Amino acid sequence: MEECYLHEWCIEDHLKTAEARAAYIEAVSEDGTPAEVASSIADVLRSIGKKAAAKACEVLTKHLETAKIDAPAGAVRGRARKRRREMATA
Repeated sequence: MEECYLHEWCIEDHLKTAEARAAYIEAVSEDGTPAEVASSIADVLRSIGKKAAAKACEVLTKHLETAKIDAPAGAVRGRARKRRREMATA
């Protein structure tokens, strides 16, 4: 019997440019579930490193603050919890 060798493959190694990261998230968001989209965002954050990810989150937070979104604080988190509870009981 012939032996089969598997090589470790890591998506973070292939997300070197901003364009590649954007295309990856876009592709997953078109066909993927919310969990897969969240996982792809985590992959992108790991690919850019902790320091750059923290800076990106800081920029995003400042942008959201200036956008004057009417959603109450924690509303998104609350909806996510509700969805998880609904999925667990189904």
